Amino acid sequence: MKLELSEVVFVPAGQPWLKQDRHITPALHRVEMVRRAIADNPYFKLSTLEVDRLGPSYTVDTLTSLQDQLSSESSLFFILGRDTLA
Repeated sequence: MKLELSEVVFVPAGQPWLKQDRHITPALHRVEMVRRAIADNPYFKLSTLEVDRLGPSYTVDTLTSLQDQLSSESSLFFILGRDTLA
């Protein structure tokens, strides 16, 4: 399936609410890993929306914020890994 997306925005989790009781890699490091991984692809963008937000990260808040940033002609697709879906 080919969606012909104009860009893909990567959003590293800020403070994942499901992992509040576990040690996770600091957000600064996760942001830098994404930045380096996507650096060579002009269609890939990095958003620090969740990292910059205070408190736990909820997908619904992130999707609402991203949708608000789009023009009325744009569509938003949510892409996640199978491990997260489970």
